[in-house]
Amino acid sequence: MHTNRNTPAVGLETRRWLYKKAREEDVLDLGSLTLIEKSIAKCARVSPAGMVHDLAIHLGAPSETALLTASVVEMFYAVCSLTDDIQDGDATAYLGDVPLPLQINALTHLLCLVAVRCQDLEALIKSRRSSEIVTEVYRVGATMLTGQRVEIERSPWKIEQYERVARMSAGVQYGLYFQLAAECAEAEEVAWIDFGRAFGTLLQLASDMESEDLRLTVLDKNDTVFLKDGLIRELRDVAAPLGDFAVLLAEGLVRRCR
Repeated sequence: MHTNRNTPAVGLETRRWLYKKAREEDVLDLGSLTLIEKSIAKCARVSPAGMVHDLAIHLGAPSETALLTASVVEMFYAVCSLTDDIQDGDATAYLGDVPLPLQINALTHLLCLVAVRCQDLEALIKSRRSSEIVTEVYRVGATMLTGQRVEIERSPWKIEQYERVARMSAGVQYGLYFQLAAECAEAEEVAWIDFGRAFGTLLQLASDMESEDLRLTVLDKNDTVFLKDGLIRELRDVAAPLGDFAVLLAEGLVRRCR
């Protein structure tokens, strides 16, 4: 069972849809498409879209539905990544010498296209909560931006603020991704949301540990270890009732924290 892989079919589906929009409608021009493609490609190695696709299939979703759900995730993940990079001044590394106004335009453009893509998903799954998908995506985005503001200001900046930001950014983001996977399979979603939030929060910590990010290295090491151990326990607790798939994902992430 491959649970954390880059699924090429997801990327192909996303690009097929984007090119179709560029050809047939006025919602996407070729200049914007180029920047959006670069933003999505930058995330290909770390995007959770393939993992979401595999989970949806594991939970019983039809192939078409799993693919569309993963495409929504791929696009929204790129929005989150581009937002972070523009805030940090890192977007030129892959967008090239593009003026800031065009970077912001591409970001907002991609966010609007995510909403359009969510409408496609709502029409396909027609679940009891399908009418709330767009609202949920934007609610998560608003929560993440609130957390990012705390991170940008960093006043004060202690382990409590770090954990809060991690839960409000990566935590709620991955909660959304696992929620969508469960919804498209008409599976119980609450437990998967809890798992996603725990997974995303620990993933943020693991990533910052690996990159020696200043957001983390300026903090007391003992506080970091205490937080790490607590997040590992939390993830294992919520993974166990969900079975082998969740446990496999959880333990793979835990190994990155050693």
